[in-house]
Amino acid sequence: MSNQCPSCKQEAMGWFKKVTLGPGRTVACQNCNARVTVPVWTIVAVVPIVAAIFLFNGSAFIIALLVLTIAMSAVWTFVPLVEK
Repeated sequence: MSNQCPSCKQEAMGWFKKVTLGPGRTVACQNCNARVTVPVWTIVAVVPIVAAIFLFNGSAFIIALLVLTIAMSAVWTFVPLVEK
């Protein structure tokens, strides 16, 4: 799983913390207190979220919600944590 702390190899944080973590912010691992973040390239995950908000602007709320759910799931599943 990509929620593994690069320092202690244990689960570093919960789901919500991980999907709201950006490359400019660090969070302490819940086990070893190492500062971890996500790589800079993960900013690409924000593109579908922003596009959904602007393109579907309330007229297709279900589609926007679906895109948001897929993007957040992709961040949780595929984006690794890096030590800062």
